[in-house]
Amino acid sequence: MAFTKILIHDWRKRWVILFNPYVISLIITILILILVFPTVPKYKISVAKIIRNTLDLEVYADISGDGYSDRISIKDDTADIFSIVVYEAITGKMNQWNFEGKPLTKTNDYLIIGDYNKNSKKELYIFSLNHDSIMLHCIYDIDNNKPGFKNVFISRVGFRKGRYEAAILKAAMDDLNNDGYNELIFAVNSGFSLTPRNIFAYDINNRVVLSSPFLGMSMTRIIQKDITGDGKNEILIQGHASDNIADTSFRYHDRSAWLMVLDRKLNFLFEPKEFKGAYSHIYPFIFENNLSFSQAGFYIRSTPPSNDSKICILEKNGKITREKYLPDIPFNGFNNIFFFSAKGKPYIAFIKKNKKELLIIDQEFNITEKEMEVNIGQVESFDLDNDGLNEIISYDSESGKLIILRNNLKQPALIDLSLNSGSLRFSLKNNGEELPELVIWDHLNTSLLTYGINPIFYSRWLITFGIYFGFLAFTWLLLRIQRYQIESKRIMEKRISELQMKIIKNQLDPHFTLNAINSIIHSIRNNESESAAEHLLQFSSLYRHLLLTADQFTCPLKDELAFTENYLRMEQLRFKNKFNYSIAISESVNNEVEIPKMCIQTAVENAVKHGIAPLKTFGEILITVTTNNNHLVIEVQDNGVGRNASSNLYSLSTHMGNRLTRQYFDLFTKLTKRKIDGNVEDLFLESGQAAGTCVKLEIQLN
Repeated sequence: MAFTKILIHDWRKRWVILFNPYVISLIITILILILVFPTVPKYKISVAKIIRNTLDLEVYADISGDGYSDRISIKDDTADIFSIVVYEAITGKMNQWNFEGKPLTKTNDYLIIGDYNKNSKKELYIFSLNHDSIMLHCIYDIDNNKPGFKNVFISRVGFRKGRYEAAILKAAMDDLNNDGYNELIFAVNSGFSLTPRNIFAYDINNRVVLSSPFLGMSMTRIIQKDITGDGKNEILIQGHASDNIADTSFRYHDRSAWLMVLDRKLNFLFEPKEFKGAYSHIYPFIFENNLSFSQAGFYIRSTPPSNDSKICILEKNGKITREKYLPDIPFNGFNNIFFFSAKGKPYIAFIKKNKKELLIIDQEFNITEKEMEVNIGQVESFDLDNDGLNEIISYDSESGKLIILRNNLKQPALIDLSLNSGSLRFSLKNNGEELPELVIWDHLNTSLLTYGINPIFYSRWLITFGIYFGFLAFTWLLLRIQRYQIESKRIMEKRISELQMKIIKNQLDPHFTLNAINSIIHSIRNNESESAAEHLLQFSSLYRHLLLTADQFTCPLKDELAFTENYLRMEQLRFKNKFNYSIAISESVNNEVEIPKMCIQTAVENAVKHGIAPLKTFGEILITVTTNNNHLVIEVQDNGVGRNASSNLYSLSTHMGNRLTRQYFDLFTKLTKRKIDGNVEDLFLESGQAAGTCVKLEIQLN
């Protein structure tokens, strides 16, 4: 039982804590945070503007070097002429140049922006296809409507299935001959027409076109890094075995992937290394440090066995010094490659064909796998927040999501876009001191996007505290209203109960008074003047007590016993000492405990009137007061005739006085929350003869 009480008490405490306003507000706030802010990204992408266009190309670049990007548009006007239009960022001035031929296909880099004379002002280099020839054109000065040069012949291209095949692959400009001017470096790819497949460099200062040997394999990227340690970049080629050249008598045919490195004269630094197998890929990459310069070639075979993929460490002479096989790479397993850094260390990430998994390699050639939240498609990198580090940008055509990652591949920002992914071109629109805008051209639209700190990321704590204190104030207000309503209801109930009790008490007091007066009248009629006088003295004492406590409905136990004893003395006079009485109080009883007024007197009055009065022998009335299990127990016992023999039934549920007393007790319980139980027991001798009555009252103490 004690254990159960402890558990109940413990649960009550928990419920009290649970419904505390602070706890309620905290729970509601947490639920809102889970539903509204499940994962608030630190960075946010927003669409600044979308421009509908029909241009063949639109990009932005800071050509004049003033910190603002100019708008460059290319339009294929007629069958033999295309135009380039530049809108200056600050002045809004427009200038246009027309060139013969057609721009090369929109999926390649036929527009290159560079600075050959290193004066911080950029030039525009444009490749066009004029009949069977690739021609190079240049715009030196965007304020001059005359081009710097035009129609520089680069190479003839093959013709197959009704079209000329050629695609430009750009590289960074570099001063290859140390004359103080940068050369324009680029590659030209072809398909089944086989040629050209070369790296070219145009010496702008001397107007000379340089070309590498025929490279054979299909090129996908040009990497410029210093692998010899002389402070100057060599040219590494990323490509794959496209299997377009069936004749393997070609040197460096495309039924194999080749590890190729060109020196600054576009000759091979060492004899190309062959990795056999159609559709094999070669991914060269460089980790730079202060101690050494090394190159690692990574290739994937697409023909069985599929477990011969490996990474290789090579010396500058092309010698492989270390190999590490990658047995778990699937058939044709990579989609792209990009570089990133984390905690100051460089990494290389290979995008698997499923676009959600990355294979990451560090400087020590440790390999880890990382699963991304979204697909990684075409990858670009720009410094979008002017912090000196490039962000990783990728658009996935399947999901239509653009993702921007920090340079360490963390804190992704996402946005849904509907782009024509077959012809995406990324550029950066610089806006002076303000953050730049990312520009994505997809032939149908030009989308300008902003990237930066998500204002909700830092303010979410302020919002959280605001939500918490808002709900706390709301909860406090509700509880105050509830408490006010409960208190108002309690006060109203108390007033109603007090009024009801006063009405009943005002009925009980005249009832007692009437009985007392009847006793005095009885003495006078019997010529008992002394008895009548003593009756009057007793009555005046009792009635004085009633007057002094007229506004009270409870009284201490000792006062109720004293009043009852005065009443018994008066009744002894009336009945000429026909009965005797005794009062027994247990030591455990507190005489100051509040009990309903006249509760004992009413029981004694019934004992005298209905039990002792009809009795032909001497009567006894015994009043006992004890305690039992947090209850005050009051017993009034008489040896009268019993209820069956009495002319009036002696019951708490009959007679006006007893009925009023029962109502009085009910109101007492309602007002004080202390329950009162009453019980009447008939007493009998062993012979079955009535031996009196016992009235028992149990009043809850607290």
